[in-house]
Amino acid sequence: MGQKTHPKAFRLGITQTHLSTWYARKKDYSLLLQKDFFIRNSIEKQLEKFLTVSTIRIERAGSEKSSQLSTLVIIKALHPRVKDISKNIISTLSLGSKKREIVALLQKKTHSSRKEKPEKTKLLLSYFFKTKVRQLARSLSKTLGEQIELRFEFCRNIFEDALLIAKFVGIQIKRRAPFRRVIKQALKKAELISVKGIKIELSGRLNGIEIARSEWKREGRIPLHTLSANIDYAEHSVNTVYGIIGIKVWLF
Repeated sequence: MGQKTHPKAFRLGITQTHLSTWYARKKDYSLLLQKDFFIRNSIEKQLEKFLTVSTIRIERAGSEKSSQLSTLVIIKALHPRVKDISKNIISTLSLGSKKREIVALLQKKTHSSRKEKPEKTKLLLSYFFKTKVRQLARSLSKTLGEQIELRFEFCRNIFEDALLIAKFVGIQIKRRAPFRRVIKQALKKAELISVKGIKIELSGRLNGIEIARSEWKREGRIPLHTLSANIDYAEHSVNTVYGIIGIKVWLF
């Protein structure tokens, strides 16, 4: 069998960068590493109802003399839609005139004019970031004793990021959709945004059979041996009635 190498780790320093960028002395390294895990887990749990998070990059800056560290957390996620957050955003807001205004906008008929839709979207998203995201940043700063700043990088299309594709496939598999149809659907949609190559692999008890197996399908080319090729790779798992299904996505 061939020796498998992680596509991202293989290209570190060439086309890929580390997800955590900071320097620490030997006695502080383990503590900062635990803080990174805590930050990532907290962000994914708090924002999973509103955003589909892809990657979380952490950058720390601070001198050895000053004990206060400033941490920048860059969150790459799918751009939120009003349909996805309108059901959950109202419960997070405090009572007030602005909340009544948002509720009134949400309860309007869908046959609203085009001028009202951008206003509705802007109002919902601005209040979402003011309440949930700032509250999350403050709680992380108090817990970890660092000054934490959250920034967002949004993707307009799911099929621009490997992890977002893997999560999309996982949602369809969890709904018991035929896995071959799900893979073909993802490959066709990825081709529409001029992707050079994409490969999707599923492993586990596919379609509920007793013996686990792996199946994959590829469109285009995936030059794994070319270091200059910017290949995005992601792994994701989803719990189903039959067990855990593993999903791997290569995107070029």
